[in-house]
Amino acid sequence: MTAKYFRFLCGCFCFLYGFTCGQSFFESSINKGWSELVKDNDSIALLYFNEAYRIAKAAQDDGGMADASYYMGITTYSVSYSIGLRYAMESMKLYEQLNAKNPEVAVKGRAKCLQLISTIYRRQGKWKESIQLSRQAMLPLPPSKDSSGQLGLIYFSIGSAYSNLQLTDSADYYFQLSLAERSWKKDSVYLPLSLLKVAEIERRKGDRNKSLELSNRALTIAEVTGNRQAVVSSLIDLGQWHEVFATDKKVSESFYRKALQVSSQLSDKSYYMSSLQALANFNLKNNRMMDAYNYQVRMADLKDSLNNWEKQHIQQSLEVQFNLSEKNRQLDLALKEKELNRLYNIILLKYSLPSIS
Repeated sequence: MTAKYFRFLCGCFCFLYGFTCGQSFFESSINKGWSELVKDNDSIALLYFNEAYRIAKAAQDDGGMADASYYMGITTYSVSYSIGLRYAMESMKLYEQLNAKNPEVAVKGRAKCLQLISTIYRRQGKWKESIQLSRQAMLPLPPSKDSSGQLGLIYFSIGSAYSNLQLTDSADYYFQLSLAERSWKKDSVYLPLSLLKVAEIERRKGDRNKSLELSNRALTIAEVTGNRQAVVSSLIDLGQWHEVFATDKKVSESFYRKALQVSSQLSDKSYYMSSLQALANFNLKNNRMMDAYNYQVRMADLKDSLNNWEKQHIQQSLEVQFNLSEKNRQLDLALKEKELNRLYNIILLKYSLPSIS
């Protein structure tokens, strides 16, 4: 073996080793971030996803950067729609750049981003727009048993939008599809939410035992996996079950109060809002008007606080964009002024010198 050939083999080995290690670190950061996100540790999750983004960027891996941006969008949208939307758009742009090299990844990646944007739109009350985006996101996926888990997410999103539009039959249909998909995939992260929606359907039908079984199953999965958001939803659902089928009002209230306590620690304040709403409704039904009013005031204060935070962030973002564009404009003006001065000096120099002729 010649020295030149040996150096070539060493170079190949080092490249492959570095690539493998980089990929391993990337996947580790994504997995750690997702694990923290499930437990609602958003700030820690965001650090891991940002680390994954930097690893992918250093490796000039557009697909990895797109994945990391997508996860950062999932992490941030519950706190700020504008930030989540920005990450979703950045991720979509990166996925689209993969069209030439890997069209399948590009198409599926774009679908994921569309569904993320659909979720943000649904949170904003844009239910019809959300349904349209979710249907677009569904196109590249198989009709059932989707190993990526996106189909279950899409079905649940469409069901939620239809529910807000008061189209109960359509909502129930998609919630049932969502449960079937997530049960098949054994998606422990999202499965509790689908179980709770179907538990609500069974409760409306008057099936006392089936609805309770589904709600308890959802709570068990949520507690085992440390999914505090699903714990809150399960506690609220169990409170509603006791309101319908049991006579002890204190039990219902205890579930709602526990939900309020857990949700107060979450960064996604929509769960805190749901807990306040449950307690406001409960007190209203039981003629505790002052208590109901106090909970409604807290809801209004929270809503104003969240809206003001979002507006402030958007304003700051616009100011940054304006300042950047203003700096670019001033730089262009300075460059043009410099060029004009140069031409002016050339003219002065030309006409101040004696003629050669």
